[in-house]
Amino acid sequence: MSSKFPLVVILTELSAQMRAKNLELDLEWIPRNQNEEADAITNGQTGAFDQRRKIEVDVSALPFLVLDKMVVVADDLYEQVRARRAEKQFDGRCDAGARGKKRPLKETDPW
Repeated sequence: MSSKFPLVVILTELSAQMRAKNLELDLEWIPRNQNEEADAITNGQTGAFDQRRKIEVDVSALPFLVLDKMVVVADDLYEQVRARRAEKQFDGRCDAGARGKKRPLKETDPW
């Protein structure tokens, strides 16, 4: 599971596509050192794979169910957050010097 953007948008689209086709997905976590091939792909290293089996995809032609809408909403939210941060800095409410390393809860309220 991930709630990080943009992965959450992709996972939501996958979920919607699977639901529409009445499919289930069973995932298992595997430690990174036991799945070096997948780790290599994540890092853009595809040299160990047969390039003749690579499938070129025109992403703009794919029939997304929710991805396009979620990206629009995410972009709007990002712009709102950016504008709010700029407004706070302009008003002097957000002091860059006050943003220090936060102390862990065990130090500020150990009991």
